[in-house]
Amino acid sequence: MDQQLGTRDHIHRLLLLGGLFIFGLFCCRVFSFTVPILNYLFVLLVLALPFYAIRYLSRLSRWSKRIGISLLTPLLFLEVAYVGVFAACRSPELHHYRVDSCIQEEKSIQHGAYSVHLLVDCGGGATVASTEWIEQRMRVVPGLDVVRVVASFYYPATYSDLSLSEPNTLHLTRHKGLTPEGRWFYSYRLKPHVYF
Repeated sequence: MDQQLGTRDHIHRLLLLGGLFIFGLFCCRVFSFTVPILNYLFVLLVLALPFYAIRYLSRLSRWSKRIGISLLTPLLFLEVAYVGVFAACRSPELHHYRVDSCIQEEKSIQHGAYSVHLLVDCGGGATVASTEWIEQRMRVVPGLDVVRVVASFYYPATYSDLSLSEPNTLHLTRHKGLTPEGRWFYSYRLKPHVYF
């Protein structure tokens, strides 16, 4: 059946795959499953879409095929590198909030329909010892949340504290050491439905 499809049909399928890929990346950014393994399986499914596009690129005319492959090759290389690093690091994030996990939940506050979480990634890197960020989440259906990163910090704090005040104002106090000079105060307006 694929041999019978014309060039226009192949281009339409490629555009459909491109649209699904962009929509999948959007969903990865906005939604989060409560079971971490489902998040990673969904990301791998989205990353597999450009590989499926090779099938339709190979059936295009000579110049269209060359242009398509030259545009697709860097994306495929980045995807393979991402999956390789993910597999090589044995992905401790698959076991969220366990003692041996890189990502730990420091604080959480439930307020009405949404919750706020202060998370710390102790995995660090070449330039940073740890990363800290605040997420606002709201349950859409059982097992699926809408997630928005409210703020992130790339320098370590020895202690952080979260509090909520009316109306929907989040206060974060970050401590570095025990002196008053090592204390930072931040305030953020939260949206009642995460994004609106």
